[in-house]
Amino acid sequence: MTLGLFELFYEPGQQPRLPVPFQPFDARGVNRAEYRELQAFRLFANSDTWAGLGQSGLFSPRFLDKMGIAIDDVLRFVAAHGEADVCLFHPYPRELSLANHFLELAELEHPGITDTLQWVWNRVFDSPLPRVDASADAFLCCHCNYVLGSPRFWQGYAPFVDAYMRLLDAPSGNPLQQPTPYTLTRTGDRTLPLGVFAFERALSHYLKQCGTGLKVVNYAFSGLSWQAPELFAGEAALVDRLQAGIRTPAGSGEPEAQRRRQAVRHYFEHRRVAFQPG
Repeated sequence: MTLGLFELFYEPGQQPRLPVPFQPFDARGVNRAEYRELQAFRLFANSDTWAGLGQSGLFSPRFLDKMGIAIDDVLRFVAAHGEADVCLFHPYPRELSLANHFLELAELEHPGITDTLQWVWNRVFDSPLPRVDASADAFLCCHCNYVLGSPRFWQGYAPFVDAYMRLLDAPSGNPLQQPTPYTLTRTGDRTLPLGVFAFERALSHYLKQCGTGLKVVNYAFSGLSWQAPELFAGEAALVDRLQAGIRTPAGSGEPEAQRRRQAVRHYFEHRRVAFQPG
């Protein structure tokens, strides 16, 4: 299988951060800072870069750092799943372990993201947004657009990316252009367009929409002994404590779904404080 690993180049003078066999993919001519990687993904999806490759994907320079893995880990995982249409690399499995569904924490971080994705689905698919369950559908869950796909995947996903970007570019008034808090930063850049975050969540819902039509594997939920890096000091211990609260016997009064909602809220508030600038 011919593998196409591409590192996103989006700034003048940018130097490679990802090792061989990553190749540069130059999106400096289309990248708009406020939309981060979205224009680059449109360029990649609409190109024929992926057409002659077994699996291919476009990754930000921080991919390996965020995942806490080495290139050899990536290559072994992909080689073990050469028959897959989609290989996902989800860097934030701890937060998902608390939730009832994929958008639960996202809705706290970016209010309105669920309705915004439903707005997208109405226009692209004329159908309801599929619900992605945090437990049953964990293997579909992925942030940051960390995806390797077969030509079969890209043939279907590329038109979706293009349709999404046409909606994003539509005249003012569409929800994708609304500013929303950017909570995972300690810099002064505290807001971004909602479309940035809706796009990275849309991949999981797109895969759910595909049903059993695509074979999907996910590094984070493959049974490997890998541990994701902590997003903030003490994250692992905090999540362990919150999970213990979720496991409170049912006779205690609150249903599990409610205990999960409270745990997600607690996690969100704690993480928001951890990422305050300065």
